[in-house]
Amino acid sequence: MNREEYLEAAIAFAAPKFKAAGFPLPTNVRAGCGHMGSGLRAKNIGECWSSSSSEDGGREIWIRPDQTDTVDVLGILVHELCHAALPAKVGHKKPFKDLGTVMHLQGKPTEMSSGSAEFLECWSSFIEKNGDYPQPKFLGNLTRTTPKQTTRMVKVTCTDEDNCGMVFRTSRKWLEGPLDCPRCGSYTTS
Repeated sequence: MNREEYLEAAIAFAAPKFKAAGFPLPTNVRAGCGHMGSGLRAKNIGECWSSSSSEDGGREIWIRPDQTDTVDVLGILVHELCHAALPAKVGHKKPFKDLGTVMHLQGKPTEMSSGSAEFLECWSSFIEKNGDYPQPKFLGNLTRTTPKQTTRMVKVTCTDEDNCGMVFRTSRKWLEGPLDCPRCGSYTTS
């Protein structure tokens, strides 16, 4: 079983619990492992994309690849399934918190996770049957690897507006002394 099959089996295991809570899961909810939509500097470890993000109206759930602990991953999945079961505009408001509590998640709504004994008890039969989450430890760097740009270009205007009026940009380094317009040779201002 690969990780996507594992997550699909977990969704099937969770579906009756959501239905019993009065919030059935959409039939086309999918889960996978991948980088977050907000980029490499994302702090979130899971995301649930609304049905408008998928061509077939499915709910897409993503779990960050550096998450490898089975119980933690199941907690992330259940957190995101709570989002999938509720309207997209609910976010982390009271209905989300209430559903997360019913699903044995604990913590602040934005960080609800698998920390409760009830959660582990609820999922122990699934883990016993399916084993651990089949994700090897991810050794890649999930943070930005290229340095952030620090140089900002400065707008420079030729002082001979009647005849030239050229506008260009340059770094502050070139503005330390007088700068002549590259077009007409007149003095410029920044």
